[in-house]
Amino acid sequence: MKVSQNHTKGFFKINPHLEKSFFDSDADGYAIYQLLVQPEGRYRFMSMSQLERHHLHPDPADYRFVYTGPYEGSLDAIYEKFNLDIPIDFFGHSLSVSDVILTRVSGRTNAYYVDSIGFAELPNWYGHIETRYKEEKRNYPQIYDRCNDPGRGDLASYYDEACIRTIEKLKNWFEDDATVACIQDVYGDQRLAYVLASIVQGDAESYSKTSQEWANQFDILALHKTSLSPTVVEGIIAEARLRIDPIEIEALKDTLRIEEKQKEESVLTI
Repeated sequence: MKVSQNHTKGFFKINPHLEKSFFDSDADGYAIYQLLVQPEGRYRFMSMSQLERHHLHPDPADYRFVYTGPYEGSLDAIYEKFNLDIPIDFFGHSLSVSDVILTRVSGRTNAYYVDSIGFAELPNWYGHIETRYKEEKRNYPQIYDRCNDPGRGDLASYYDEACIRTIEKLKNWFEDDATVACIQDVYGDQRLAYVLASIVQGDAESYSKTSQEWANQFDILALHKTSLSPTVVEGIIAEARLRIDPIEIEALKDTLRIEEKQKEESVLTI
């Protein structure tokens, strides 16, 4: 399953889980922001009139980016999509009161609070989010050498390491589901499965029996290490097992068996 789609209107290989896909494009689009876990109890699901009565205002610092895509034509269309036809790769909750939608149409960007009825414009909200993005951009997750070719050729080990470094970067920003989705898009199912299995096999005692059994189905040729804790890796593996196409798993196993056989034959020839 791949989460990245080829969109028209200037979105090329947009990754809906990366905020930069919205800010680094001039195309008409939208971005959805939802409350962080910590402040949810403070004003989640409160209408704008309720906020005003409590002298509250939607603070950009309380929100996290969750999704972006090409403009749907209207705010109502976006609301409908994320309630009645939710994209399979959307990991937030259905669009609700207290969420914020950024829209960029014909070069103009506005922010709207999802109210109990309709939408309330937030005049200064976008400026704060844009400033935050620019400040954080220097530390934004780096994608190390894109390669979603499943082949295990001469550069396989190089791309495996690049994949691991990218996972480490993404985990500083995203939950397991979005991290796995991004890696699937950039490096493919087979490389994702391979590097996770190689990490587990390289330090088997640190991982659960379930993860060990999953990793041991692959004839790993080279073991890899990561700076992530085993607990974090376990979470990524659990999510990856839900998302990776079983056909890709079998294809990887076949490829590794062939490589192992070729390796044995070359040793016998020598």
